[in-house]
Order: sequence, then structure tokens, then C-alpha cells
Amino acid sequence: MILLLKFTKAFLLVDKISQKYIKIDHNVPAKLVGVRTNATDFIPLQISDDHTEYALKSKNDDLFLDIIDDFNNIGGTKAVSTEKRNISIILDSNLSYQIKLPTGYVYHDVKSGLLKTEAFNKDTHKGFELFPMRTDKKYSELLNNTLLM
Repeated sequence: MILLLKFTKAFLLVDKISQKYIKIDHNVPAKLVGVRTNATDFIPLQISDDHTEYALKSKNDDLFLDIIDDFNNIGGTKAVSTEKRNISIILDSNLSYQIKLPTGYVYHDVKSGLLKTEAFNKDTHKGFELFPMRTDKKYSELLNNTLLM
């Protein structure tokens, strides 16, 4: 019986991790979906004058990305919110960009492990894959230094 419970828990966790794109609708919490085409198409929306805080807004509607906190907190993942003003790293499967700078958008380069900036590409800015928020000091300094470039 215990083995069955452990197997079920492991299966559910793997299933949630495989659902890595964000979908939002009116009057319901944000949810994760496994298919990119079912995800919401977002654009960054500036919520501070100093280019340090951005939210993600639905491209085709006045919907904002909600805080995602009901998925067993996988990897400490959070999303951005206009109300609580949390900033997290949110990527789509093509490593598109999520925090706008005057010169481009910040993204996380998985190969090098560095945060980089490049121009925004609307064609690949779809759905967003969740990337776990890191709270360690080194990562925070890296993010702050990148934002100041």
C-alpha cells in the first residue's frame, strides 16, 4: 500500500512538471498546461518607471499573469504579478525573453547558466515555460547586474 502511494505521488509530480506552459482565463486562477498552443500569448508590461519591474499581460486581452502558488510550489516557482510585484524568470521553450530593458529583454541561457539580453522576438514569445525562481545571493546579484547593463 505504501509503495502504491509513493508511486502515485511520484507520477503526479512528474505530470505537474511536464505541464510547463501558462494559461490564464477570465475569473479563474492561472494554470499550467502541457501543450504550448494552449498557452496564453503574453507581452511584457512595464509596471515601474525605472525599468526594474514588469508584469506579463495577455497579448489579445486585458488579462495579467497571476501568482502561481497552487502547484505544490515546484522548484519554488512564482510568476509575476502587478499587485504584489514579484519578478521571476519566465521562459518559453525557445528561450525568449521576459523582463524588458531599454536595450532588449533578459533571458536565461541554459547552456552557459548566465542571464543575457537580446532583442525581443514576437514570433517565439508564446506560452512561457516556468523556470524556478532562485533566491540565492549570487543569482540575485547576477540579475541586478544584468538589469543595470
